[in-house]
Amino acid sequence: MSGAACPSCRRPMRPLALAAHYGRQVEVDLCADCHMLWFDGHESVNLAGRGILELLRAIEASHGKAHQPLTGQMACPRCEARLQRSANLTALGPTAHHECPRGHGAAQSFSLYLAEKGFVRPLYRPEVEQLRTRPDQRQQFVCLNCGGRLDPRDREACSYCASPVKVIDVLPLMRAVDRQTGQLAPGPATTAASAHRVVACLHCGASTDPARDRRCEACAMPITLTDLKQALAWIEPLVPAIESGQVTPEHRRRRLAEAADGAPKGLPPDRPAQGFRLPGWVYLAVVVLMLGLPALAVLLVRHYR
Repeated sequence: MSGAACPSCRRPMRPLALAAHYGRQVEVDLCADCHMLWFDGHESVNLAGRGILELLRAIEASHGKAHQPLTGQMACPRCEARLQRSANLTALGPTAHHECPRGHGAAQSFSLYLAEKGFVRPLYRPEVEQLRTRPDQRQQFVCLNCGGRLDPRDREACSYCASPVKVIDVLPLMRAVDRQTGQLAPGPATTAASAHRVVACLHCGASTDPARDRRCEACAMPITLTDLKQALAWIEPLVPAIESGQVTPEHRRRRLAEAADGAPKGLPPDRPAQGFRLPGWVYLAVVVLMLGLPALAVLLVRHYR
């Protein structure tokens, strides 16, 4: 089934029916050649955890195709109007997209979508310097936009699509995919073996758990995943339990504790309404003036007759 024309190459895009909140579905168009997504309206914010996981799978499957350079003038697939570049600053960092001036939607590259959702982060300078101290360890990084191989010790951007080097931030990705069951929460898994939760540190090779630790305990460097396929392979063993809604006991106890902490502990005691009160002598002076001024006025009138 062919979808709308790609804003850049004008070839038919692949429509994806993805799960949204409240049991609905939204359709997102994907161009595997340009590594670009098209969102109608606010589809990107309506995706539920299962829809985000399906979109990540489609993005990873498109990484095997050669990147088609983007054209300078992209057109809206709905009205053919020229798209306008818009840069935004979100709570998760800067991002950008090309939006239709008539409000039909927006086009966004794979890497910019992942950055907007907080699933990726830049490779920090100390991490690059740490990699440069080990020239014999030629760890291959994968561009999260086009899937091309790159080495951050040599280049700061992908040589195929010019996207900056990014690495996957595991915790935001897990929170987006699984918000209800706790299968991807820190701690031992309850429905699958825990071996899949361990990955090797890129810097020293020690075993690390990205769900539990932000830094390697052996070398103190941030834990990074450089390939979307690696992240999905790490998550996939628990996907059946997530999709079936199997809530872990730890997650259930945590939710109950949070609900108990947020519940009202009883009605507050009755308190009289208290406003701003002046000193007592001020009220006494006002009463004296109110009673004395009329009498003084009568005396003055009688005196000057």
